[in-house]
Amino acid sequence: MDIMDTKALDIISRIPLFRGADTALLTSLLSGNTKVRTYNAGDVIYSCEENEKNLVVILSGSAQVNSSDKDRDVLLRTLNAKDIFGVAELFGGDEVNVSRVSAKSKCTVLFIPEKIMGELLEKDKQVMYNYLNFLTCRIRFLNKRIACFTAGSAERRLAFYLDSLAEDCEKTDGPVCVTLKTSMGKLASMLDIGRASLYRALETLTQDGFIQKSGKDFILCDRKAMLKNYYI
Repeated sequence: MDIMDTKALDIISRIPLFRGADTALLTSLLSGNTKVRTYNAGDVIYSCEENEKNLVVILSGSAQVNSSDKDRDVLLRTLNAKDIFGVAELFGGDEVNVSRVSAKSKCTVLFIPEKIMGELLEKDKQVMYNYLNFLTCRIRFLNKRIACFTAGSAERRLAFYLDSLAEDCEKTDGPVCVTLKTSMGKLASMLDIGRASLYRALETLTQDGFIQKSGKDFILCDRKAMLKNYYI
């Protein structure tokens, strides 16, 4: 990355992982040590065959994260500008990446090598704290996903899944709008329930006042109350 690429540096500085970082140190470490690549829709950005470990930043466009299971392709997450991935794979030895990231639309991404991230964590305590906070939040998110896919009734799985779509929203005790990014059939498959059970779960959550549905948009009327109701 060119040291004069102020647009990329501006995007990076607004990512929570780098918030409060020493700007001079960040610029010095990233300049000349990173790669910027552009992908067209459908191109694979990161997969289990990837050998190099990088922190990857979406600079523009969007991407999607899918499971690497060839027999059951599950959409795990959608990424947009300023989102990052690859954090959990850094410093992980020879562990294989268990997901596949591909371009949802034309997108530009920045690759920050493991070595550079290691230097930044050693030299900037604020980035180190941000990194630990990020990993803690990801653990909480994954715990919710486990609850979605493996335990409880159809209502419970659906409630936890819809809440996970609002993971970037700090608000938990008031209305939050989320958008379903997959078909009802694929959602039923992801949650490992039948379509009929999924529709009954939607009806139950609606009648109980936890959600309001309009097309693929869902208003979560009170996330905290919904999760409390279906936690047990």
